[in-house]
Amino acid sequence: MSAKIKHNKKRNTIFLYEALVRELTKATVDKDQDKREAILSIVKEHFNRNTTMGREVRIYKNILETRDTKVNIAEKILSESKIEYSVLNKKQIFTEQSQIISRINKQLSKDVFTTFVPNYKNLATLHQVFNNLDLSAKERVLLEEETLQLMVESTQEVEKRELRHIDNLVFKTFVEKFNNEYSGLLEEQKTLLSRFIASGVGNGIEFQIYLNTEIGRLKEELSTAKGTKEFVEDSEMSQKADQVLGLLEAFSQKPLEDTDLKKILKIQELAREIKN
Repeated sequence: MSAKIKHNKKRNTIFLYEALVRELTKATVDKDQDKREAILSIVKEHFNRNTTMGREVRIYKNILETRDTKVNIAEKILSESKIEYSVLNKKQIFTEQSQIISRINKQLSKDVFTTFVPNYKNLATLHQVFNNLDLSAKERVLLEEETLQLMVESTQEVEKRELRHIDNLVFKTFVEKFNNEYSGLLEEQKTLLSRFIASGVGNGIEFQIYLNTEIGRLKEELSTAKGTKEFVEDSEMSQKADQVLGLLEAFSQKPLEDTDLKKILKIQELAREIKN
């Protein structure tokens, strides 16, 4: 059973963050450099470690990124997060939200506020847990139970549950629009792009961990391919594979730049073609 409570997404900091990240991904794929720079400027200025909204987002992400954990651990994380959230200056959050809403309206578009965010229901639920002081005891318990359920479920279970809550017509419309905008991108390429963009707001360590894992996967794919008959009998193909492996090794040892990103996207495509 879910508690149904009115929710203002413009005053939900984590929704604003997620919507901007998705818009940033789209601008990157569309090669809209002006829009990409405008969004990056907004995100870096309003969600850095020195802003109240930046601290707020990190509290949200601590919960939203928790999966497959034990119930007692989830309860402790939620409890500590509520304590940490309670000391944030709510007036300052409102002021910072008003500033970013104004910048989005003036520099981007009001359409940002209608951006489809797949886990929107979870964002709204968590926002109510932290912010709605007018909840009845029953409503608060129900919302916190939903949040704990999210934290103990596996990623696959959460994704399936989220999709069941999306209106069929809205979801169909989104899928069609998304496929048009991101046509030709592999799933691993979409993941790399979105994580790379998120790293622009100070989440570099998490991205580096992901990048090293993905580079390891690509190196394994190419190394396996090198042992096949086609590569063994073709010295030119084997040499090119060695060059790509060298690139991957270099990428894992330095901060990733835009030009490096494009090369890794190409290598992901190459790895998929070889595997198929």
